[in-house]
Amino acid sequence: MAEDFEEASVFYTSISRNLKFFFQLFTVFLLIMIGIGMQSTLRLNLFQRMKEFGTLRAIGYSRFKCFQIVFLEVAILSFVFWLIAFGVASVIVACININGIYVGSGAISYTLGGEYVFAEIHLLDVIKSFAVIIGFSLLSTLAPAIRISCQRITDTLLNRKSKKLLRYIISKSFLARITRKI
Repeated sequence: MAEDFEEASVFYTSISRNLKFFFQLFTVFLLIMIGIGMQSTLRLNLFQRMKEFGTLRAIGYSRFKCFQIVFLEVAILSFVFWLIAFGVASVIVACININGIYVGSGAISYTLGGEYVFAEIHLLDVIKSFAVIIGFSLLSTLAPAIRISCQRITDTLLNRKSKKLLRYIISKSFLARITRKI
């Protein structure tokens, strides 16, 4: 005997929201892990290349140019890997959509609306993923690149990390610019 939608259990009417919530929770967790990994990798990379940035600063590159170098390097790498991931995901979705994913018959097929599930790629999801990648590129480069570009050139050339706080460095640089203009 089939039930009417209004007479169905609370579980039946809320399963799609619950599945979507847990999927989004997993996605946020995964994105946080990716962000932490990007920042850790970038810090290690910058620490290994401190002499290079010290040399660039010594020959006249500004702090902003050094920051731009780091940001553009990470942004270009992120964009290339985003393109690769998008290509792989498109191939997987195309292969899955040939026959679909069989979920079986029974309660799960009633919950999902059929015995097969088909994947989709929406343009809005592609745009969101691109924005997240660019955001991670900017956020992961922000603290390490500013720290390396705001320390003394001699410390950078000698591969020493300054122990100054980032807020102190930024406020000192900001105050110096204000006093120069006055």
